[in-house]
Amino acid sequence: MSMKNKSRLPAISAALALVWGLTACGGSSSTPLQGVFLDAAVSGVDYTGDKGSQGMTNSTGTFNYQPGEKLTFAIGQMVLGTATGEAVVTPVSFETSGAGVGAHATRVLRTLQALDSDGDPSNGISISSSTRLGQTTKLALATALDADV
Repeated sequence: MSMKNKSRLPAISAALALVWGLTACGGSSSTPLQGVFLDAAVSGVDYTGDKGSQGMTNSTGTFNYQPGEKLTFAIGQMVLGTATGEAVVTPVSFETSGAGVGAHATRVLRTLQALDSDGDPSNGISISSSTRLGQTTKLALATALDADV
């Protein structure tokens, strides 16, 4: 190998590494992950994420999210809570440290079971479209008093 070709080797190697690195990135969007919202499987709950994910949990409680995304789950205007997307999200995932830990999860569980379309949470919890549309009062269960729910 001539001296001229040897001097180009680091530049060529750097260029190839850059091209390989950009190809491996696959662009700015990543494939969404899937999680499940459970008390029992909870369907019909809307979710929105801080990285653009949005939708409604399906019949098995499944939702899509991006890695590290904060998701807010709601029924109409009633916010159930916010949690980081994970394979399994439960009402306990909405808890924050400090006073009242446990109370928020209890309110969410009671609300989900009360709004279940067939009243039998053992076969999954289904929130009907009429229930979602009927929730027009803005309410955050994290800060609501039991009398508010």
